[in-house]
Amino acid sequence: MAQLRVTSKAVPEHNRQNNRSLLLQTLFHDGPMSRADLARESGLTRVTVSDLVGELSSEGILGDLGTRGGARVGKPATLVGIRPDAFHIIALDLSSDERFVGVVVNLRGEILHRAETHVEGRTGEDAIALVAELCTRLAGLASTRILGIGIGSPGI
Repeated sequence: MAQLRVTSKAVPEHNRQNNRSLLLQTLFHDGPMSRADLARESGLTRVTVSDLVGELSSEGILGDLGTRGGARVGKPATLVGIRPDAFHIIALDLSSDERFVGVVVNLRGEILHRAETHVEGRTGEDAIALVAELCTRLAGLASTRILGIGIGSPGI
């Protein structure tokens, strides 16, 4: 019988990973914003947001985009946002019997490069070799580090 309760203890690293994910999702869906806006939107403290933004900036994922326009009282807020070309992602579509298609996308999901290869009835190890060849070709087209590979495939 599957166990439904979590039996391991939560550690601070779990919270940190969750908070990182929360900030990145907020910036991805809502666009660039100030650290104060991020704190309000996420419900995290300003110190936590500032620490995480610093960490993500040092990793190259986030970048300062300048100050917010418009007339407001006080010091103008510095906007932070996701750097779309900090990493690239390879996405493969293996659903067709005729061809395998792959793309290189940036962190905004914009297609940068596309490649395909014809299956020509290959199955098993031959098909796997074809996928590996397609991945190698796409990796050669990426101009920055590859974050991961996503594969869409029919079946279970």
